[in-house]
Amino acid sequence: MKYLLSIVKPQIAILTTITMIYQENFEDLDEIAKEYQKLVKALPQNGYLILNFDDERIKNLKQFFKGKKNTYGFSDGADFQAKNIKKILVGQEFYLHTINSKTDDLIKINRFGNHLIYATLIKEIMQRYLLSTTP
Repeated sequence: MKYLLSIVKPQIAILTTITMIYQENFEDLDEIAKEYQKLVKALPQNGYLILNFDDERIKNLKQFFKGKKNTYGFSDGADFQAKNIKKILVGQEFYLHTINSKTDDLIKINRFGNHLIYATLIKEIMQRYLLSTTP
């Protein structure tokens, strides 16, 4: 991570999950989380951090960034939460519950799989973030 951060200076980080995909370089998942921690700490204070609330190691990285951040996932407490997920004829639907909203939005996607729901949650976060930062 140190080498990569010497090349790029990210403004936004979206962290999805920590897996042993890099197991040849790290002892365990906690070691990989420490590398992600370097990325989070490298974000500028006016940057933006988006974290998967369902992955405990990812969720815990929020403590290392004082700037704007949001979480997403299926778990209660996520800033952007997918609720009442149902398979429908052409894909799946769910209600998007946001932490500051009194009503939930119905979202339909024409594919199946939790990974696509995660991607849709991230898309919703980014659209709302971009809308709030556009002059």
